[in-house]
Amino acid sequence: MALQQPTLAAAPGAWPLLGHTTALLRRPLEFLESLPAHGKIVRIRAGGTDILVVCDLALTQQLLREDHIFDKGGKQFERAREIVGNGLFTCPHDAHIKQRRLLQPAFRRSLLSGYAQTMAEEATRTATSWQEGKPVDIPAHMQIYTTQVAVRTLFGTDSPPPERLDDIHTVLAGMFRRMLSPTWLNQLPTPGNRHYSQARTRLHDAIARIITDRQDRDTGIQDLLSSILATQDDGSAHHSAPPLTFTTEEVFDQVLTLLIGGADTAANTIAWALHLLAEHPDVEDRLHTEVDHVLQGRPPTLDDLPNLPLTGQVLSETLRLYPPGWFLTRQTTKPCQLGSTSLPAGTVLAFSPYLIHHMPEHFPQPHRFDPNRWAQPNNSAAPQSPNSAFLPFGGGRRKCIGDIFGLTEATIALATITTHWTLRHMPGTHPHTNVRFIIAPHNLHMHPTGRRFEPKTSSHLVSLR
Repeated sequence: MALQQPTLAAAPGAWPLLGHTTALLRRPLEFLESLPAHGKIVRIRAGGTDILVVCDLALTQQLLREDHIFDKGGKQFERAREIVGNGLFTCPHDAHIKQRRLLQPAFRRSLLSGYAQTMAEEATRTATSWQEGKPVDIPAHMQIYTTQVAVRTLFGTDSPPPERLDDIHTVLAGMFRRMLSPTWLNQLPTPGNRHYSQARTRLHDAIARIITDRQDRDTGIQDLLSSILATQDDGSAHHSAPPLTFTTEEVFDQVLTLLIGGADTAANTIAWALHLLAEHPDVEDRLHTEVDHVLQGRPPTLDDLPNLPLTGQVLSETLRLYPPGWFLTRQTTKPCQLGSTSLPAGTVLAFSPYLIHHMPEHFPQPHRFDPNRWAQPNNSAAPQSPNSAFLPFGGGRRKCIGDIFGLTEATIALATITTHWTLRHMPGTHPHTNVRFIIAPHNLHMHPTGRRFEPKTSSHLVSLR
């Protein structure tokens, strides 16, 4: 769709046929940061589609707030629906209200305490599996940790075969490439396309078997799947609407959404946090002091999290620098206004938490790692800031339902690992970003040095403030 609106500048550097696909694949973050110089809304072309990139905070907030007009759409969500169907992350506006109401009980605090215990067990298992002096592939180990947490909290004692966990990573890796590629290219019988399709089919079959088995028997397990299967909304708060429940197909879509979403985003956040701490040993020293004082060498619990303010601040700053959803698309459902710009129905737009997080007017020295940005006057943990430019989980009614779950998972892992180890980059290695569906660290191998817990009084605690 070509928009004949002279006020909307096109980004320079488009290639014939490919448009800006090459820039998005080769140097996506640099390309994004170049766009605000050309306007608040900038036109790019990728995957054979015109996309209007929103480069302004107020317009981004409007887009997130008016989700009935700026609905989930574009090639990003077409590719995601190939995997998770119409789950909460991908479903259109008219299905979202029902799905969110039905899923919300699965994330109530009474269940979060049990989830946190599972997270602590898996974090301890991961940390104690390392050996001093033996290099650790941090992203790989964090993927194992978060995937195991996702499997255990979703399925309890049931779980897909180990090889299906590899399939999760295969389909995630393929989503971004397929989103930017023309449809005809994704349909060619190339080895990459076949590998992606086979992994997707195997993963779907394995999860479907688990769901069918659970529907046929009452296990008494308190996990996300049992909560989803038992959920019923009586509609009493909505003018006596008829009861709502998930269909079997909708259960499948929610499970795949939670499994795939939970396996990748938190893993990369933890890995980036460990990388940043190694680059800033002064912050790491203070974090060690905090976890030693609060945890006394034991695994963390949900009740410990409010007493780990610096741990929360480190994760907030990590999420600012490396937000999981760095480039997200929407599609207009009808003719509308975005700010002062008129848009026809069917317009594909994109917004970028990464871009907003790296605008100096919202975060001074935006490329600097500074956990002190998030320090609160009472020194309480602040994984979320009132700063409206902080968008790692999106915003509005489509804000990630698992934000507290993911933050809890990352906080427990970071506190557990830093209780046991000091990590340093391997000599001669240089970690760098691997931008696909999310921003992942690549070549992040670290050298662990064991830490011995030594009790300290509160006077030893050092505040970042």
